[in-house]
Amino acid sequence: MLPSTTLPDRPGVAVRYRPATSFLNVCGDWYDLIDLDARRLAVAVGDVVGHGLEAAGTMGQLRSALSAAIRATGRPATALTTLAAHAHTVDGALAATAVQVVIDQTALTVTYSRAGHPPPLLAHGDGAVEVLDSATDPPRSG
Repeated sequence: MLPSTTLPDRPGVAVRYRPATSFLNVCGDWYDLIDLDARRLAVAVGDVVGHGLEAAGTMGQLRSALSAAIRATGRPATALTTLAAHAHTVDGALAATAVQVVIDQTALTVTYSRAGHPPPLLAHGDGAVEVLDSATDPPRSG
């Protein structure tokens, strides 16, 4: 259910994903890379609490919903707000976190929002790494 780790059309993008090592090798972690247009790349990372088919099924629903939301809005905070509304209709989805980032390669900007997920890291050309932790929305219960 995850995108390929081979990214020939995205120079400068690398992915490292380490799947669960349980019997079925499935869990609730996900990531997504979406070209919004020629200059903007959307990156999402999320996690549904738990392992196994139930967590993976919930993950697939949330990943698809966030993908649709970011494509429709192009705005991380709006996409996560839409995802939160959808999560109320999916069993197990309220025990999930996510971060949505949009990288504008022309304007050289990074726009992001997160809902309970650890912050993304921005690696600068000079080797410095910046923790993007200014935008947060803690997980909320029903």
